[in-house]
Amino acid sequence: MPLSRLENFLKNVDGNVIYVNPTDLDATDSIENQGNSLTRPFKTIQRALLEASRFSYQVGQNNDKFDRTTIMLYPGTHEIDNRPGFNVVNASGNASFRDRLGNSQSLTQLTETSNYNLEDPTNELYKYNSVERGVIVPRGVSIAGYDVRKTKIDLNLFLILQIYQLQEQLYSD
Repeated sequence: MPLSRLENFLKNVDGNVIYVNPTDLDATDSIENQGNSLTRPFKTIQRALLEASRFSYQVGQNNDKFDRTTIMLYPGTHEIDNRPGFNVVNASGNASFRDRLGNSQSLTQLTETSNYNLEDPTNELYKYNSVERGVIVPRGVSIAGYDVRKTKIDLNLFLILQIYQLQEQLYSD
């Protein structure tokens, strides 16, 4: 069987299943990857959540698709960058982005050169988190693991370091 037919067989064309496997050699968070193929999963849950929101969005009001997408996690350790994201503010009809402290920030469109590496504190993925901290799971999205006993989700170390720094600032004053 030619590889293209095999890949078509393993690909979910409806987009209702997105695969995440951080240990797969072909896994990538690239903007051109849709994550709907067993042969090319996403590397991170956060990138899969962004793609799931894209799949569930429909033009118009009050018509987003419910129960649309399942994110399948392969066994292993999945890291999440849990830092507070950016808030969208209406500035005279234009979108303006602010961090949790109210400082103006830039949010560029995701491209091939965007930084998706969760081990790098300058990655792009945390910017889409909630302003209060934590990833946003779009409505209608389920996260499931192939083997729940062997699937672990860890918070990134940056969050823990930030908490310690905040505590030091509070108690040193």
